[in-house]
Amino acid sequence: MNPPYGDEISAWVKKAYDSVRLMDAVVVVGLLPVRTSSGWWHEYIEGKARIEYVRGRLRFDGNEHDAPFASCVAVWMPELSKRRAEFMGISTAAKAYVPDVKSHCALDRIKVKK
Repeated sequence: MNPPYGDEISAWVKKAYDSVRLMDAVVVVGLLPVRTSSGWWHEYIEGKARIEYVRGRLRFDGNEHDAPFASCVAVWMPELSKRRAEFMGISTAAKAYVPDVKSHCALDRIKVKK
């Protein structure tokens, strides 16, 4: 997901977190601004998602300027207990699997200035 970066971002990030927590989704990946001073960051990201920081500033195709903030890719995945994983027929190795974020995102349209 690539949510709007205004006030509505909190609702989008909450939806991503809840979708995985309630098992409506197996994995949710979001391209987000790094805003560690925001309540939504601490409520739904910090300690609840794998965070991959993007080095440099993003610049999307067609834009003249870089983003004025740092960005990250957040990955939410359910924490499956061994018992639940076995019950669902998932190998114990699969419960610890965290995907390579870059292979699961459409990052090919993003240019990063280093």
